[in-house]
Amino acid sequence: MKILTVIYSLDKGGVARTSATKAISYKKLGVDSRVLATTETGSREADLNANAVPYWHGMSEEILQEIQDWNPDAVHIHSHSFGDTEMTFLDKIFPGRTVIEKNVFSRPVPWTHRMDYSEQLSVWCAWRFCTFAPHLADKARIVPNGADTSAFVRASDEDIRAFRAEHRIPEDAPLIGRIGQCHLTKWSPVLIEAFDRLARKYRNLHLLLVNPSKPIRKQAASSPFKTQIVIIDKIIGDEALSVAYSSMDVFALVADQGESFGNVLAESMLCETPVVTLSTPWQDNSQCEVVGHNKGGLVALTPKGFRRAIDTLLCDEPRRRELGRTGRERVVERYDSLKAAQTSLDAICGKIPPLNRRELDRQVIELYGDSLEKPSFLTLLFIRKRLLKLTRYTTHYWPIWKLPIELFKIVTKKIKRG
Repeated sequence: MKILTVIYSLDKGGVARTSATKAISYKKLGVDSRVLATTETGSREADLNANAVPYWHGMSEEILQEIQDWNPDAVHIHSHSFGDTEMTFLDKIFPGRTVIEKNVFSRPVPWTHRMDYSEQLSVWCAWRFCTFAPHLADKARIVPNGADTSAFVRASDEDIRAFRAEHRIPEDAPLIGRIGQCHLTKWSPVLIEAFDRLARKYRNLHLLLVNPSKPIRKQAASSPFKTQIVIIDKIIGDEALSVAYSSMDVFALVADQGESFGNVLAESMLCETPVVTLSTPWQDNSQCEVVGHNKGGLVALTPKGFRRAIDTLLCDEPRRRELGRTGRERVVERYDSLKAAQTSLDAICGKIPPLNRRELDRQVIELYGDSLEKPSFLTLLFIRKRLLKLTRYTTHYWPIWKLPIELFKIVTKKIKRG
């Protein structure tokens, strides 16, 4: 089989990493795998070259002819950034091929209706997609991101000591950490607020932030414990990242928009650092599924619970070690890159049946309830009714006293619509 992986950019970012990993995994499974980067090249070229995966860069007529001459059986689109120019170019490749997309944000894009299948990264993503586009539900298939489980391993004690010394983190200091993309919605003030509260309890508690957004930097600079917050602009390379993850006692992720998958979660777990994450039912919420409560870490439903979960792990080293061990096992078992690539191949070959929407409804409620805290009745009701924005209030992520105002707005809009 011949599969063309299409990506907007081969530079840094989760989509670029996972698309390159998928193309490489296809090759390891015996597929004639090649890549088209429509716009940008970058650091992922090295990964493709190291694994002898051919690639094109650009959308010239010469490249189009070479792809048509190669004659792929399937085209796998891995981007949400394509515009009319890219799709006009790809239209000339599509005829006679199976065409699938990796849908990053659980919503249909202008070309989704033309795909044979739309890959959703988790149960929660599939449920959201079917909610927003019930007419396209038959196209949805659940295919998680694949992780290169050999690239991220726990670092040696010597490397951890050297990393802490380099960044002036005492060897015996408890360390909460977070690595992410520098986007506003990939971070949340809840993290700094939790650290400030916990720093009053734990002497010399430190917080490590890698590539935080500007508002988070500003919030950290105003913290009464700012001298215990370490900010690193970027860490380059999987080996260096492994050392950073391994140096943390707890990886704490709370993102305003949640995660459609959360590659950093899998990476942390592979380095045997347990994760504490906050459920975000108002938007993407795959982080709960990837981590798994009491499997790769702890899942909280409220900011207060998020803080309590971190506290729970900070004061229980044996539990941290156990969750670190089971977390790595979970990623290897569920999210290994070869397994993810094989699932995509099964979808391309029509071996995966359409999703059962009633079963998705059941699974989403079950996933949300598997957490440190008991879900509130109102939150569960709003999830079932697809009034997801309102869950920001019932989880106390936003002030609960504003909920009646938001309800009034909803009712008013419905009355105006008739």
